Amino acid sequence: MWFTFRQYFSFAKYMKPADYVVVEAESCEDANQKVLRHGVYFDGVAKGLDCDCCEDDRWSRVENSDGTDQPLIDGKPIVEHKPGWLEGGRRITALIIPTEGKSKTIIVGTGGL
Repeated sequence: MWFTFRQYFSFAKYMKPADYVVVEAESCEDANQKVLRHGVYFDGVAKGLDCDCCEDDRWSRVENSDGTDQPLIDGKPIVEHKPGWLEGGRRITALIIPTEGKSKTIIVGTGGL
């Protein structure tokens, strides 16, 4: 199954590893553990890492019901997205973490999956 983590821009700032992290995993527990090795963290507001005025953590854990049969971003297959840019001209990125093979960062909308 595939699980998608979306970055919420706490302090209105982007942080690596990517705008989205898409993980292939056996379960949500496995996915939540895998992303920790790639720069994702949880409970950022409680730990003082994220802006408490936003009342939201930068990253949230996934649940088993979030799993899909293919890599998706915002409910749509990654390969179907059009290129997008964010404020400042930065392109939207996704870190893809498959069960087998190397992880890679792609620019969403360029067919780089």
